[in-house]
Amino acid sequence: MARISPGVAAVLRAALTDAGVIARYRSHIAALTATGCRLWTGAIAGRGHARFWIGELPDGRDAVVLGHRFGYGLAFGYDELIRVSTVRHYICDNPLCQTVDHLRAGSNADNAHDWSTRRHTPGSPLRDTRGALGRARAIRAAARADQDLAAAAAAGLRPVDRDQPPLPDLAVPDPHVPDPHVPDPHVPDPHALGEEALEQVTTLTLQLQGPDLPGETYFDKIGRSENAKLRAEEIVTADLLAPPPELQDLTEDESTDILPHDEVDQTLTELQAELKKLADE
Repeated sequence: MARISPGVAAVLRAALTDAGVIARYRSHIAALTATGCRLWTGAIAGRGHARFWIGELPDGRDAVVLGHRFGYGLAFGYDELIRVSTVRHYICDNPLCQTVDHLRAGSNADNAHDWSTRRHTPGSPLRDTRGALGRARAIRAAARADQDLAAAAAAGLRPVDRDQPPLPDLAVPDPHVPDPHVPDPHVPDPHALGEEALEQVTTLTLQLQGPDLPGETYFDKIGRSENAKLRAEEIVTADLLAPPPELQDLTEDESTDILPHDEVDQTLTELQAELKKLADE
């Protein structure tokens, strides 16, 4: 069952039957794409999900929900929306998508399992070098300007992902059946993340460092390069250790931690050590 405050629940229940709110929600959705996604063109949250204002709480604060959850509630009703823990983009892994057929209800564990097992698949949107927010912004901009959506989506993929031939249509395993060969998604393996993190740090460092500056001394350049590397490591580490995207966008009343803070700190320390080890090799 979703964790939601009584105040937000009351506003949400009313919004799902308010013709004006529903029309405003639908006004932010673009036409159907070739992949079957209906893209959100309105405000987006920190992890790329649609952000939709549904009204005000009694104390004057804004009541805001994730757009795809509001769409799920329109399709299946308020009671069903509140009953499920999470609503995830099981088909497309596109946080902007508002196509109800692409959504699946589930638990936080299901969401973590999806993210853990798909983020290493060549060509997956989860591998975009721009991160979830950067990818969402680029695709939203293309949708607003009626530009090439496929090109906007592919712009953040590495060559190995962009040039990957389509994989055979294999049966998707049931996420409710534990797979003994799949590591626990709640505790990331720093050794498995190490090489991917190093590659992302190297790429991002060059982007943050930028071209040489006029009149820059050798030591100035070294300092700028080191600052860019430190910033890149912070960004990549935060991205790789982040919980599944949907969980990061939930309100405080709705969210459930995936990792205890002590396990996050331990994993962060191990990942940073792995990065240093790989960089020294």
